[in-house]
Order: sequence, then C-alpha cells, then structure tokens
Amino acid sequence: MRRTKITRRTGAALAIALGLLVTVPATAATASADGGRSAAAHQHQPRSIDLDKLQEKVLERSYNDVPPAGFSVGDGGTWHTRLTNADGKVIADTTGTSRAVYQDADGLYTIMDNTDVLKDGSVHSFGLVNTNKLLAGENIALPVVGGTGRYAGYVGFRYFQRTATEGVYVSRLLLWRAN
Repeated sequence: MRRTKITRRTGAALAIALGLLVTVPATAATASADGGRSAAAHQHQPRSIDLDKLQEKVLERSYNDVPPAGFSVGDGGTWHTRLTNADGKVIADTTGTSRAVYQDADGLYTIMDNTDVLKDGSVHSFGLVNTNKLLAGENIALPVVGGTGRYAGYVGFRYFQRTATEGVYVSRLLLWRAN
C-alpha cells in the first residue's frame, strides 16, 4: 500500500477541495434524477443531447493572484462568458468560479464550478482540471453534475479548449439521460 505524506500545503489544498465539494448547492435536478416529471414526459426525452461546435467568448473575468505571484495554489477567479452556435446565435450565458487547490509535478489542479443558462434550462458542471493542460491548449472535460428544465436528469461533460484568440474557446455540451 502506497502512503502519501500529507504536508501542510497538501492538507490545506485537500481541506479547501473538500470544503468546496461540501458547499456546492444541491439543485432540484441533482436531488431528483427526473426533476419531478411524469413517466410519460420522461419517455419523450432524447437519450442524449449534443451541443457541439460552440464558440465561447469571455465577457468579464476577475482573478485573485495570491502569493507567490503567478498561477499557484489559492488563486481563484470568476467569469461570465457567452456561448454561440455555428450560426453565431447566442445559446447560453455562463458564469463560473475557480480555485487552485493542489500542485504537483504534473500540474496545478483547479476546482471549477460552471453554470450554463440556456433558454430552456441550465447545465451545471463541476470538477477538478489540470490548469497547465488548459493553458497549453488541451481539450478539457468538466463533468456535468446536474441541470434544470430540459437538462434535468442528464449527466455528461462540458468540454472547452483555448484558441489562439485571447478569451475565446471552442466548447461542447455532451449529455446523456441518467436513467
């Protein structure tokens, strides 16, 4: 059995991560897989929803760089972005938060909490991502943990990838009915 030494730094990172996990608000969608809909309504839901080839543009963002300077544990931020489809039509407004919680030789790990608000419901994604891979332009998959409206009862992934244009990402929402 491999043992990992918990240092003051990793212990603090784990405490922050666990604290964030505990404080994530439960939504009606996460409390009930079908959001209270009848069996007949549930049968008419598609098994999957794929919103692909989306462009995500940052409208506002804030960043809190705690010492040491540069990306490090404790840094965090907020953002407001807009998703558009291939035709340029706005399909969602997005808000989110992040907090860097752990760093090792493979990268800086950040908890991200994201909500996409579409005209027919919302999609909530939450998880841990390697910030170094995001900054390097790799495609990141953030787990979808709940939704409302049309998206209640679905799980899946919210993908996003930096482009060469500052503040612009290629994004995708790929969802599956949970039951």
